[in-house]
Amino acid sequence: MIKIIVGIGNIGPKYENTIHNFGFIAIDYLLEAFNLNLNHKKQMFNGLIWEFFHNDQKIIFAKPLTYVNNTIFFLLSVINFYKIHIENILIIYDDITLKKWKVFVKDNGSGNYHLGMENIITGLKTKKIKRIKIGALNIFTDQRKICDKVLSKCSVDEIKNNFPFLEIKNIVDHFINNEFDLAKQKYR
Repeated sequence: MIKIIVGIGNIGPKYENTIHNFGFIAIDYLLEAFNLNLNHKKQMFNGLIWEFFHNDQKIIFAKPLTYVNNTIFFLLSVINFYKIHIENILIIYDDITLKKWKVFVKDNGSGNYHLGMENIITGLKTKKIKRIKIGALNIFTDQRKICDKVLSKCSVDEIKNNFPFLEIKNIVDHFINNEFDLAKQKYR
């Protein structure tokens, strides 16, 4: 069995440490937490992939290089190549409807105004996709400014002091160990 954890984000220095890159920030942390070398990656299907084995199952961490709204093109290529089943996919992304830094776990439903997640749901033809949503300010109050807000930068100190690193690691551990329901109960 192969499991994949995908962090959604945009590529390039312009987008580093932006709210819309919370998925990338999470993957970078997970690589450290699982003692994986950032440089030991494969570049394939317009994305970056790190593979390792945990309890005899292959685990993949991935960062699409397709920009947020085109993540589905990378994801479809990877899951077809590796023959990954929908229930073995975990997506990490920002959510504008949650208080900043709050972590919310679910395995069904809409993308909640996140076009990258909505495109994944459309492309995979199911809403039953496991996900970790990281709160991004509760900025839904003015829809015209959403794009500006999710592309605004967080300081390195703000990320270091507030990003829910340990919660994300805990949820990923549950996912890898087939205990995602426990994570859903804890992070609602």
